[in-house]
Amino acid sequence: MTHMTDKKKLLILSLTILIEIHGFAIFMPMLPYVAKHFHANGFQVTSLMTVYSLAQFICSPLLGKVSDKLGRRPVILFSLLLNVICYILLGLASNLAEIFILRTIAGAGAGVIATSFAYGSDISNEENRPKVMGMLGASLGLGFVFGPMIGGMLGSHSLQLPMFVSASLSFIAFLMAFFFLKESYTKYARLRLIALDQPKPSLSYVIFSTGLIKFLVIIVLLAGSFATFESIYIVYASDKLEYTSKDIGIIFMCLGITSVLVQGGIVRMLVKRMEKKKILILGSLIMIISFSLIPFMNSITGNITAVCILALGWGMVSPLLNSIGSLYSTKNTHGVTLGVVRSASIIARIVGSLLAGILYENISIQSPFYFTIGMLILGIILLLIQNIKDHEKDSEK
Repeated sequence: MTHMTDKKKLLILSLTILIEIHGFAIFMPMLPYVAKHFHANGFQVTSLMTVYSLAQFICSPLLGKVSDKLGRRPVILFSLLLNVICYILLGLASNLAEIFILRTIAGAGAGVIATSFAYGSDISNEENRPKVMGMLGASLGLGFVFGPMIGGMLGSHSLQLPMFVSASLSFIAFLMAFFFLKESYTKYARLRLIALDQPKPSLSYVIFSTGLIKFLVIIVLLAGSFATFESIYIVYASDKLEYTSKDIGIIFMCLGITSVLVQGGIVRMLVKRMEKKKILILGSLIMIISFSLIPFMNSITGNITAVCILALGWGMVSPLLNSIGSLYSTKNTHGVTLGVVRSASIIARIVGSLLAGILYENISIQSPFYFTIGMLILGIILLLIQNIKDHEKDSEK
């Protein structure tokens, strides 16, 4: 496999992720308004996030293991096509129960992200893996640049229109992957591993025998803090600040722009000058500053500023969670390892969104943000006292 071929695969993969996340981002600002249309409260809105994440948690490692057996491409295509169907049916949903069911099904097939990062791990090495993960992370962020803004504008005309547009974009991503995305984990590579009599990867082996379990706890805390923000901020901005879907779309667009700039450029410079652990700590500290500011910001300018600070910190943390997580894998466990890494953040999303809804409804509307600060502080403490892998050679120790 030539370097040029790898660059072409990475470009197509990044474009596929970009279009897919763009479709998801269009729908995201509309979630509380769709739910409230069916008379849902704040806890029920965050529960819509929870059921999606719960289904994703259960199925993501399984899809990762399937991708290790059958290849990355079939899983990516399956996930994209399932998204198309779910977005169409969401646009036709007539009650809250149908929305819950469809969100659960969509979560079950949401293996495109973890599998895409496994694909990136297949075509990279230790030297360029942070760059590859940064590019894929930047594609995720870029999807949030214009997606929320378009969703907010479309939603002002119709609650259903953003969902049909999301379905269209997911279908475009499916076509791109179907015609242009070649398999990264080929049948030859899989058969070669079998011929070498390498052990079949099991979840228990990946989690415990490699030492990944210690880093998974850190992932739960750091990724969970941002996931909690995602699940509650839209409700918070709608209820307390009385922002429209267009206002929320603008805020998330600014978050996406900042995230792209950080993951696409700043992270690459930092990994050359700092240990990955120190970058994770720095990014977490910046996120704490943001979560401390958000409850006191009442203007849209103040909220944009606080959210952009959050994007700066999360943009430093996010690609390194995947990059470091991949160091705990072997050639035949990339898919299942990154599926487990993804599931760790999903666990935090499940617990975080549930607790955020409970705190929001029963304590105060600002309390979820203070909860995320506690998660980050605990994550920083664990980073300071634990050794985590920083290079592939660490695996040999």
